[in-house]
Amino acid sequence: QGPLTSEGRVESPVWSPDGKTMAYIYQVDEQNFGQVMLYNLDEERSEALVEAPERAGALGWSPDGRHLLLDSGAGAVRQLAVVEVASGAVLFETSALGYAWSPDGLHLALGLCQPLDKPLSLETGDSVSLVIFTLETEETPVVLEGTSERLYFPRAWLPDGRLLFEQLDWDERVQTGDYSRW
Repeated sequence: QGPLTSEGRVESPVWSPDGKTMAYIYQVDEQNFGQVMLYNLDEERSEALVEAPERAGALGWSPDGRHLLLDSGAGAVRQLAVVEVASGAVLFETSALGYAWSPDGLHLALGLCQPLDKPLSLETGDSVSLVIFTLETEETPVVLEGTSERLYFPRAWLPDGRLLFEQLDWDERVQTGDYSRW
């Protein structure tokens, strides 16, 4: 028991799946974005993993504890970075609307922004396709291609391997749409 630091701020603490490591953002002052830190419960010490991105908001562990997702940005479109915990290497960075880890931690479903010739009146301006980022190969195949009338947002990866996502059927003429879960 005790404080993680004697100065600065600790933000977005989150425990690893095995409960042995806490990831958090440490910010010394308002002039810098801070660092993503790992606190080892057994050794009772912290070490820096990687610089925190601007407006770092949340951290999320992969289910296998090998990767951290750094979520930043304002609004619906999030700036995401996947970091390998063992090395601190940033494996992947992108903008996305929604994400979900696979139960084995080897894949990340993303709502990936896809530019349109004529932007939509939505915050993104773009369409949103459902893609699966594979950590081992760093490939991002499109599972469902978004259009100006249909956008896809991952919500959760179920333990049995099925992916829960929302589909937005958008009508640009009236600037409204209907969500359905799949």
